[in-house]
Amino acid sequence: MPDVNLNPEVEKNVHPVQVLATDGPLSQPRPGMALCLSGGGYRAMVFHLGTLWRLNELGLLKGLAKVSSVSGGSITAGMLGLRWNRLEFNAANTATNLEQLVVNPIRSLAGVKRVFLKPGEKQKVSFVLNREQMSIIDDIGKRIIQPGEFLINIGGKQPGFKEGQDAQTTSVITARFMVTGKRVEIR
Repeated sequence: MPDVNLNPEVEKNVHPVQVLATDGPLSQPRPGMALCLSGGGYRAMVFHLGTLWRLNELGLLKGLAKVSSVSGGSITAGMLGLRWNRLEFNAANTATNLEQLVVNPIRSLAGVKRVFLKPGEKQKVSFVLNREQMSIIDDIGKRIIQPGEFLINIGGKQPGFKEGQDAQTTSVITARFMVTGKRVEIR
């Protein structure tokens, strides 16, 4: 390829890795594949599950060296990071338990319905929590219900939220309930 004199503004974008002043003098980019997961709430979480699933089918998931994420993508990235050391990769570099440890816990977040109200409007909202929604995935990937106190927060913001335009106008209703008895595995 012939040498081309590029405008300095163009040239800085041609070289994706730049050494920062805070980097060590001998530091170099590490080899490996990176994955960036964008935001977009629940839809982003589910979309990114499909991305992980496809990377896994291709035997590429095991080769991830870095994961970067924001917003809804961070929930998927967080679950992947939390369970990464327990993924069991076969000879084809496919995680045989990805669905159990990463996909299913995120899918269990489904079922939330948004209700939009005009200023001053009121509406009675009811819902039922099924046993899957009250369960957690334990350290070995089993879905369980365990005794303890649970909080349900309903509203446009979560307790302690102080950012955004709706912070003064959107309230949160919090309910507490106790589950008693023994830890139960759900099949």
